[in-house]
Amino acid sequence: MPIESRRDLRALLFPPILVIFFFGGFAVPVWFLLEAFVSANVAWLFVASAIAYYLNYELLHTAYHMPDGHWLGRLGLVRRLCWLHQAHRDPRLMASRNFNITYPLGDWLFGTLHRPRDAATPSGP
Repeated sequence: MPIESRRDLRALLFPPILVIFFFGGFAVPVWFLLEAFVSANVAWLFVASAIAYYLNYELLHTAYHMPDGHWLGRLGLVRRLCWLHQAHRDPRLMASRNFNITYPLGDWLFGTLHRPRDAATPSGP
């Protein structure tokens, strides 16, 4: 489902209130705990990692919904990961497979990764 208008971005991206809740209601308390019990450097590393992950997720998720031929969709990593998002949106699989939208690491670890068969691959016995 490619982006056709600016309205589509409202459905595609996390709403600002959710971002404020995540960083204000979750990341800030965790920062204080990490700073108090581990170190300020670990706390800042947590916040930097959370922001980097959020931006990475939003960029990749947006790239998967760009129209065919868009420069963002032509990037090698985006092209390789796009199949994961397409499988994630498949109604036959979405309740049991491919829960990770951006990277398949979690699905690989938990055994929920489903790779569509390559059309060139001969069928089994």
